[in-house]
Amino acid sequence: MAKKSKKSSIALVVIVIIAAVLAAILIPLYSRQQRGTREPTASLTSMTSTESSSRTRPVIPNAAVSGSKAPELAKQSHPDYDFELESAEQDPDGKSYYILEGVDSHGNVLDVKVDAQTGEVIAE
Repeated sequence: MAKKSKKSSIALVVIVIIAAVLAAILIPLYSRQQRGTREPTASLTSMTSTESSSRTRPVIPNAAVSGSKAPELAKQSHPDYDFELESAEQDPDGKSYYILEGVDSHGNVLDVKVDAQTGEVIAE
């Protein structure tokens, strides 16, 4: 009877440890989701891409504004955010945009488009 009780106690301790680990992982994720914040994505997709070190960077052919300049323009419009270039896209009218994601010091996320011809920053 003592062996059975000891095995039950060990199983209970293991279950409690697993529950604590899951709670430590899931509670911060849930809290961030409830506040409407998320971490910026690291992947980049593009219309055309060129290799820049080990990452693929979006490129829009014949654009007046380069992909490397787009985050600087977004930062000028929204100085509290740090922007990362995510992708490039073209709307049905043929206008091309860089898509950027900005994160401020509180973890708030702001998605913006930068017009590849004019440099105009448009909040999404």
